[in-house]
Order: sequence, then C-alpha cells, then structure tokens
Amino acid sequence: MEDAKFAKSVWGKEPTFDNSKTKELLQIPFRDMRGSIQAMADTLIETGYIKDQRKKKGGEKKEEEK
Repeated sequence: MEDAKFAKSVWGKEPTFDNSKTKELLQIPFRDMRGSIQAMADTLIETGYIKDQRKKKGGEKKEEEK
C-alpha cells in the first residue's frame, strides 16, 4: 500500500534536480546527466554485468559478441 501511495504522489510530475548548493560548497564540476548515464553503461559493459549490444559501423555486432 505504501508503494501505491508513493506512486500516486509522484504520478505525472517532472523530476527536477538542483545541485547548485553542492557545486558552490565543494567547488567541483559535475557531469551532465547524459554523460553520467553513458559512463555507467560503459562500466557495466566493461565489468561484464551486461552484454555489449552496441553495433559497429555498418550494422555488425562488435567482435566480442560474434
């Protein structure tokens, strides 16, 4: 029931994230969301948690997947 209440509370809302206070306090740059997700996916592939399903140019699968 708790899951349903939570789902109802966030349904249709656009998530937003604000790291301005963290950037100001720590004085460090952050990656953008796309870069973070790409780095995570690359790491999951490199460590073997997921298979590399990307295709090489020309539509062929990468050599490891043949």
